[in-house]
Amino acid sequence: MVTITHYLYLKWWPRLKRQNALRPPAARRDKPYDRRRRVACLKELRVAFVCDEMTWKDFSAECDARFLTPQNWYEVLKDWKPDIFLCESAWSGIDEYRDCWRARIYRNHQVLFEQRRELLQILDFCRDMGIVSVFWNKEDPTFWGNQQYDFVDTALRFDYILTTAEECVDSYRAKGHENVSVWQFGFSPKLFHPTGKQMQDKAVFAGSWYADQYERCQDMCSLFDTVLSSGLHLDIYDRQSGSSDPNCQYPIKYKPLVRPGVPFDQLGQVLGGYLYAVNINTVKSSPTMFARRVFELMACGEVVISNESCGLRRFFSDRVWFVGEERPSPQKIQQMRSANFYEVFLNHTCHKRLCNLAQHVGIELVQTRPSVAVLFTESVRIFENDWLDMNNQGEISFYQCKQWRPAALKEQMPLAKHDYWYWPQIGDNGQIFNVLLEQFAYLPPNMGVCRNKSKAFSFETIVWRAGIMVPVCLGEQLLRKPEMLITVFYIP
Repeated sequence: MVTITHYLYLKWWPRLKRQNALRPPAARRDKPYDRRRRVACLKELRVAFVCDEMTWKDFSAECDARFLTPQNWYEVLKDWKPDIFLCESAWSGIDEYRDCWRARIYRNHQVLFEQRRELLQILDFCRDMGIVSVFWNKEDPTFWGNQQYDFVDTALRFDYILTTAEECVDSYRAKGHENVSVWQFGFSPKLFHPTGKQMQDKAVFAGSWYADQYERCQDMCSLFDTVLSSGLHLDIYDRQSGSSDPNCQYPIKYKPLVRPGVPFDQLGQVLGGYLYAVNINTVKSSPTMFARRVFELMACGEVVISNESCGLRRFFSDRVWFVGEERPSPQKIQQMRSANFYEVFLNHTCHKRLCNLAQHVGIELVQTRPSVAVLFTESVRIFENDWLDMNNQGEISFYQCKQWRPAALKEQMPLAKHDYWYWPQIGDNGQIFNVLLEQFAYLPPNMGVCRNKSKAFSFETIVWRAGIMVPVCLGEQLLRKPEMLITVFYIP
């Protein structure tokens, strides 16, 4: 019966919807593509994706991305010639092509025919044409050994395997695959960042209730009760709010707290209004696998309240409010928010993940970050070596200015050479520099960014001064009108 059901869904349903896959010609090109070993920047890296909606939203804006479907893959690969084919352990595909990959990525051993036909054809084409294939298994370790949803069998057919679970690396190698490494979740600053709103002393949870997952439900109840018993108000945004499935209905005692779900690409704006956010980990014993939401919440400047997780303990130590612990003091809360904000913007952006992937598969990115002109007087020259250590790509230029006058700056700085200008203040260092630069992923081009702990995560309109980084287009305006007021966003 399982085989018949899958056959009807995968073979006949597309025909009824006029979605038959294009069949590649039997005779293929003899000569593979000339594989690129150097790419100017990440934006020019061509990546063909098979993934679900969240991953697509996270990564597609970071590179030159195309989404493959069972219908378009041959034409896209043949004409576009991507550098990398990146497939994740997807369940259905992106919203624009809803369910196009449902049941076509994992191996179902209960089905007596090969339901991954299009995916395997893509891999054959990539192998013939010299396109690097990468499989990202974000369902490790949960579905390892699962006979119905066997993503491992699929992963073993790719050139490279990425896993969210460090403990699975040796297991893949034991199956004969050597190119295996850890690739954790990341976050997109374009989607998740501080909003500048006044953050309310409330807690938020955005996610689903699955009544058939007993341990997860028990942990969620413990988390919700911890929040409520501490005196905090809790809002729950139900990802399955449109579902009539009784398995996805929150318990009656939490019903008054439940609100309709929010689309993934709008969620960051909602989260930014809360000081606290609840996170639930289904996987708790992995040293590297924990919820994607953790990075997103920390990027918004929120305090994460979570159930237990070895990975969270390893990466964030005492900077997470774990269930059963007392509510942190106001001083501790500020320290947690600041440290986590720096940690995720320095190490866990999707941009950084893709840069590492390109390097891992042998593609050199000539430029990995924008070009910045650092303006300094003798009093701040001590920071030059620190920045050079932190940013050895050669994309930072230093200009010493004896006088802070527009005329002097015009003479000393080739304006068109740089993307941003930065006039450091005492106490700034390489880490602060890097985090300041990351904020322009979401800030408009007429704003600057500056470090100020007492005003962190807020906007202010001021005159340009030390410590502010600005886009070069705004800097050129400031040269003409030095007293012009600009809007600045503060980070801690």
